[in-house]
Amino acid sequence: MRNAIAFGVAAFAAALALPALAQEESTYDHAGARAHADDHMVHGAALNAADQDLANRIAAEISRDKAVHNTPVTVAVKDGNVTLSGPTDNRQTVTHIEDDAAKVAGRSHVAPMV
Repeated sequence: MRNAIAFGVAAFAAALALPALAQEESTYDHAGARAHADDHMVHGAALNAADQDLANRIAAEISRDKAVHNTPVTVAVKDGNVTLSGPTDNRQTVTHIEDDAAKVAGRSHVAPMV
């Protein structure tokens, strides 16, 4: 059951990330400035304006963190709840990403990174 939930959350995050790839305002470089379409490392995705704003602020916070430099991350937000995903197995990097998101959204609104 837990694997099915994790797969569902990952699939949802991936589906939300596709439109974000085309939205430059959702992606920031590691200095916190807007990145060009070819330079995406952190993506934010949501279905409404409030969630998109939260995703953008979290993406900016993660992008400023030098400890996660060059780590692709997708930030999906639905109803104020944050799901993070990306291809890293480094626990220290995952902790930094989760902590960055929690600074913006609050710890209780951030699911563990998948």
